[in-house]
Amino acid sequence: MESDPDARPPLVPAGPLTAGQILGGAVRLLGIAPLATVGLPVLAAMVEFVLLQVVALPYGRVTGIPAADLAAVAALLWVVLGSAPAAVAFVVLDHAVRGRRIGPAAALATGLRRAPGLLAVYVLNLLVVALVAAVGLIPVAVLQAIGTNSFYRLVAGPVLVLSICAMGIYAWVVHVSLIVAGPAHVVQGFGVLGALAESRRLAPGNWWRTFGTLLAAGAVVAVLASPAALPLVVVGVPRVAAGLWAALVAGVVTPFIAGVIGLIHVDQRVPWRSFR
Repeated sequence: MESDPDARPPLVPAGPLTAGQILGGAVRLLGIAPLATVGLPVLAAMVEFVLLQVVALPYGRVTGIPAADLAAVAALLWVVLGSAPAAVAFVVLDHAVRGRRIGPAAALATGLRRAPGLLAVYVLNLLVVALVAAVGLIPVAVLQAIGTNSFYRLVAGPVLVLSICAMGIYAWVVHVSLIVAGPAHVVQGFGVLGALAESRRLAPGNWWRTFGTLLAAGAVVAVLASPAALPLVVVGVPRVAAGLWAALVAGVVTPFIAGVIGLIHVDQRVPWRSFR
């Protein structure tokens, strides 16, 4: 009997996954079709760097480039540009979990077709979380509408702090519940709203496991990315060299985070057997 040339050992064992298996699988993902999983986010980060320079140069002559403004522009730009690398990583991961090989060209073609929908999922996710967080401002707005005497000024401050803290925590709860909407869209083929609904369907009973795994992944990224980011803060490093180095760091961090989220999705789907 001939062996399947497209077969390979599955990326992770069948059944529920531990946090260590998820993190280890995300690291191993970097070596699978690296031209697609690593090369594409490097290219996307380089494009972002060039676009930021185009925005920053004329903007800085007028305003001095406020750091907060530029950071917000960079974050929003990466949501747009990062959707394609994430979609490709989800495609490669799906094949690796099934024990199947996929070439860079096929991964890119499939991922790029899914990227616009994934971008819509990300944007809608951000809007939902932002709306939830904004609810924390309602009590303060009500207090301001009632009056402006000393009592309301005294109460408004603590109420604002408590409301923002409460809604911030709840927004994070909602965000974790929607975290696997991306792979649900790319891998399972759900539409934008269907992917968010599927993530919410899988969330009950998995929230703390998901939160803990994301926390561990964030710690890994912080430990690895902090030394890697050192050249970016050294005085005298040319801007172009710093931008290229940041692109290389993004080439590792982006597929790793996508791999963690994708494997969380796999782990959540195990009891439902929906990926068999």
